[in-house]
Amino acid sequence: SPEDVTGLSCLIRVTGSLKSYENPVFLDLKGLENLTIVQGGVFFERNPLLTDFSGLEALSTIGTTLSIQDNPQLNSLHGLNGLSLVGESLEISNNPSLCTQEITSFLNQLSPLPSLIATENNKDGC
Repeated sequence: SPEDVTGLSCLIRVTGSLKSYENPVFLDLKGLENLTIVQGGVFFERNPLLTDFSGLEALSTIGTTLSIQDNPQLNSLHGLNGLSLVGESLEISNNPSLCTQEITSFLNQLSPLPSLIATENNKDGC
């Protein structure tokens, strides 16, 4: 169901992309604890209740794009602590509850940095 991803707990690798658009019930991503690699992109956009990325702690590699946009309740990148590689581009924009300082700390864990990075219209300071 759209609010429960526990049935995906055996998922280790996604050969395409992982997307959550306009999901009105996700608070976090518990149930994806074993996911380590997404070969395509990861997109979390316009999820009104998403507060963090709990459940994605094992994710270490995103092959192409990480896009986190327009999530009004997102206040933490917790759950993405294990992510070390985003292959091409990263956009974290229009998340009014997410502090820019947290985004900076997150960028410091990536090595190498993606070639294209956009961060704008998030919560200043904190």
